[in-house]
Amino acid sequence: MGKGLKVVLVTAYFPPETKGGAEISTYLLARGLHEKGNEVSVITEGQVGTEEFDGLKVYKVAAGLRDKPLDEKRKSRAIARALNSQKDLLEAADIVHANDFRSVLGLMEWRRMFQGSGAPIIATIRDYAVCSGSTNFITASGDLPADSIQDAYLSHRIAEVNGPRRWARLWQYRMNINYRKSKFSELDGEVYISRQQMEIISQQREESHVPRKVIYNPIADNFLSNNISDGYTGKVLYVGTVENYKGVGLLLESWRQVAKMAPQATLKIVGEGTNRQEYETVVGRAGMQYSVQIVGKIAWDQIIREYDQARIVVAPHLWYEPFGRTVAEGMARGKVVVAANVGGPSEMIRPGETGLLFERRSAKALSHVLMRALQMNDLERQKMGKLGCEWTKINLNKNNIASLYEDFYKEVITTYANKGKN
Repeated sequence: MGKGLKVVLVTAYFPPETKGGAEISTYLLARGLHEKGNEVSVITEGQVGTEEFDGLKVYKVAAGLRDKPLDEKRKSRAIARALNSQKDLLEAADIVHANDFRSVLGLMEWRRMFQGSGAPIIATIRDYAVCSGSTNFITASGDLPADSIQDAYLSHRIAEVNGPRRWARLWQYRMNINYRKSKFSELDGEVYISRQQMEIISQQREESHVPRKVIYNPIADNFLSNNISDGYTGKVLYVGTVENYKGVGLLLESWRQVAKMAPQATLKIVGEGTNRQEYETVVGRAGMQYSVQIVGKIAWDQIIREYDQARIVVAPHLWYEPFGRTVAEGMARGKVVVAANVGGPSEMIRPGETGLLFERRSAKALSHVLMRALQMNDLERQKMGKLGCEWTKINLNKNNIASLYEDFYKEVITTYANKGKN
């Protein structure tokens, strides 16, 4: 295996459209693998056809990879039929790599229905869909469910809707959880994006006997450049989905106290979500409209300037954030990053050295840590930013991440070949 590998990536979004960190990560991985001499092709949702993007061959299929069906088994079989239009590409691969849970379900049905692929199929598991009715695995109260069945009844996604929609969503979650678990168990290898994510999911399913590995998500080269901006005094930035599970409500609650103690501080919230209008109302009623600004989403390749204008980046997530792209990008840009003490962010941040952590779900703790960050002197702030930046350059650059994937691919290919001999 001295030459490059033939890798087929399957993903709902390519190139990324700022849907989420997973889409950006898949693109950066594809670029990293390509630059290391591998033959990388991408199958994605879109109008049927083939195109080139940044030196990568992109095959578009009308499969419904972005749909949210009630009956996932039926939908996954329809996806499998669409994927079979690229059977020659899939069969010629050394490894097939699913990058979202819908792609996993479709690929495993494709293998079953069409006796497809002499190649192993792996997935990067980027959320909790394998063990949850939603992708988030969190109750409406912000707790981690005891099990996946409990999750279906107590999920925050169930609580946020009423009437027939609630019953339909509950039925959808309960019906599909076991199907998801079954299809994911057929994978030939699994990559997780943090250790805590892997531990949480492992507790909710039968023991896996295929190769598994934790590989963090990569960061774009421009974020890792040495041209670091100090940002504006007192400016705090949140980037991400504007919903409760991301902790935006908690952030606004804590900001009431921050605004009193640091009246010159400002908070900018960048993103879209189902709770945006609600939070805009909260800002207005609390009289915080002069210190809090909520704007819509910004293209992923332009968001860097938002980081550069800030001095502090905050990630107040209630859920167990699997990775935390905002945290990684903030660290890469030399910012003081404040994050909840669970999930991927708690693995990336060394408290007091490369960032600051606060007790999850505590508005009081968050306001306290934000004030600590705002009151740092220049030397302390710049030292923390520098250490965070150095950590990301070593651990999250796309070429190093691509190398880790190459090693994992080869391990899976060997294991898969040996399995076929037995």
